[in-house]
Amino acid sequence: YTGLDEELFMRGLFLLLLHRGLGKGSRIFGAETGSGFWIVVVVFGLLHGVTAEGDEVQINLWAIISTGYVGFVLTWMRERTGSLLIPILFHNLFNVAMAFV
Repeated sequence: YTGLDEELFMRGLFLLLLHRGLGKGSRIFGAETGSGFWIVVVVFGLLHGVTAEGDEVQINLWAIISTGYVGFVLTWMRERTGSLLIPILFHNLFNVAMAFV
């Protein structure tokens, strides 16, 4: 259930700490947010698209972009609703759907 732990960390704790440190003050499609929003989106994409084994680092640009997009939607859901429940459910449904692709 990576959707649960990723959401609790990325859009729960990490986003909260970024908002406390950097503040809010902008709106994205009706959601009050700040620069922490974009940091979470970028980090989420990078965590899914950059891997390291030994001395070798691999960068999968498609994984960074596609998961960054999904991260944008999940982070927006979090900010718009004020709840982690919707992003957790969506994330897990998305992961299940991707298992069939």
